[in-house]
Amino acid sequence: MIKKVDSRSSIEDVSTTTSSIVNDFSKRDHTSDPYLTTQTNHLTDYNRLLTQAIKETAAGSILFPIDTKRDGTVRVIFYENKAKLHWPDENISGAAQIVMNVLEKYGLETIKMSYSSESANINAMLEDFKKPEVAAAIQLLPGMQSLVDQLKIDQKEFEDSYLVHVGQKVENQELLSATKLRAIIRDFINKHIVVYLNAMSQALPDEYKECADVVATIIEENNQQVRNRYNKVTETPDVNAN
Repeated sequence: MIKKVDSRSSIEDVSTTTSSIVNDFSKRDHTSDPYLTTQTNHLTDYNRLLTQAIKETAAGSILFPIDTKRDGTVRVIFYENKAKLHWPDENISGAAQIVMNVLEKYGLETIKMSYSSESANINAMLEDFKKPEVAAAIQLLPGMQSLVDQLKIDQKEFEDSYLVHVGQKVENQELLSATKLRAIIRDFINKHIVVYLNAMSQALPDEYKECADVVATIIEENNQQVRNRYNKVTETPDVNAN
């Protein structure tokens, strides 16, 4: 008897389970069974959509490390300049104050803003750094020009990646989210694949039992993984999808 896919299965769990079932079905000849052939095609299409949705989610997460990198550069510029305010050489401390006037205009809070707001602030800050008095002050501060140049590089890298991300979102705006597809696919497997194979493996074991056993194993491995994961956090008993 094939059990249902655990309702607590994650997006990755459902993706792995679906791919395993599709891969097994692709090795079998179901041409004599129009119903199972149709369900297999549906499951294959769902699996493709879920893979696309997961990639779309990953594309968004790619921005995080790039943003973290530019945040680090902004932070270093602030701290390095703040330290130079206290240098005994008045030429250095005076130049640091000129740069600090620009930095305080935007604030270190810039790195906590939304992607678009942070980009706007950083671009404006870089423009202020080009003003003759500020540019001259930066040249007097050891290592500061290198940090400003690095921020330019980090900012361009982020903006280029952000444009790619936005383009992908526009291109895939009609796609269902991975979260919605997880529920749809899980219910599809439980209500169509599991129910059908349970019935047919009893009625025609010679034709369907082997396939049913494989699907049962795939789903049980998934459910066991889910149980193990949840047992680390809670003692709540396993709950299968209805």
